[in-house]
Amino acid sequence: MRTLVAYHSHSGHTRRAAEALAERIGADLVEVRPADDRFRGLIGLLRAVVAARRARPAPIAPLDVR
Repeated sequence: MRTLVAYHSHSGHTRRAAEALAERIGADLVEVRPADDRFRGLIGLLRAVVAARRARPAPIAPLDVR
């Protein structure tokens, strides 16, 4: 059985933690990215907060995890 660590990071902190975890447990690593650009940058971060508070999930880009 294989293990996958999936993460999303605006600032890079979560990315570094996910990389360390994946290395430590020997897991594959994949970044979850938004399907569009509306959640990029500072304004995008604010939009993401509002969407999360309203329980509206953001669409994510397709992942290739073969």
